[in-house]
Amino acid sequence: MTRPATLAACLLLIAPLGATLPAQEPAGDTPEPGTRAAIAAATTEPRFLSPWVADLPQSATVPSPTKHLGHIVGAPGELTRTEKIYGYYRALAAATDRVKVDVIGKTEEGRDILLVFVGDAASLRDLERYRSDAAALADPRQTDEAAMERIVARTKPFYMLHGGLHSPETGSPEMLMELAYRLAVSDAPHIQLIRDNHRQVRFYALPHLRILRHDRDRTGGLGPIDIQRRAWSWSFDKLRMRTIYRAGQSKTSS
Repeated sequence: MTRPATLAACLLLIAPLGATLPAQEPAGDTPEPGTRAAIAAATTEPRFLSPWVADLPQSATVPSPTKHLGHIVGAPGELTRTEKIYGYYRALAAATDRVKVDVIGKTEEGRDILLVFVGDAASLRDLERYRSDAAALADPRQTDEAAMERIVARTKPFYMLHGGLHSPETGSPEMLMELAYRLAVSDAPHIQLIRDNHRQVRFYALPHLRILRHDRDRTGGLGPIDIQRRAWSWSFDKLRMRTIYRAGQSKTSS
């Protein structure tokens, strides 16, 4: 799935049930200069480009991924190292009270593992209560049905996204930077509905899980995209998957 299509799918998934999302370009945001042209140039076909993600919203106070990276997220030929990805989330949290960053552990090499929360400021100030509510709902030993109904009535659900679950999956750690920025700064009605409604989802992400492999693949001379491409090429050439696939297509079309 392409970068714009992936972002649009995530926005659809975390939209509140019953919400009406815009079919046309969202109102309420001023596009960041240059992003519309850059995103269009990096999108393989116009049909993949949703108006929800056709440009980046501009913010006078919060750094965009474009400003942090020096290019749009998902730019061809660019793969961001983990420290720069983490640096972006920390810059977001320093610039807005709609983003919070926690260190939840260390890798085998002693590097931080981040958990990033995005939501309205009031929800993030009350984050520990929502965490306690979620823990109580997950443990039927301490929460009977009546207590469960009370908790559900007052609490807010979380929507969790993982980035880089497997090291060759390079798109998601990149895309999550842009998604977090949009949720934090956009004034488009559908983003406000996701972020601000008192009964709706709080978004959080593990932005990068396979830190060691991701960075070593980049520094070892063979990046994860190349590894993935070579693996598929070997499968097609040596296991004759290309022939099998084409034969199946011919049978389907006939």
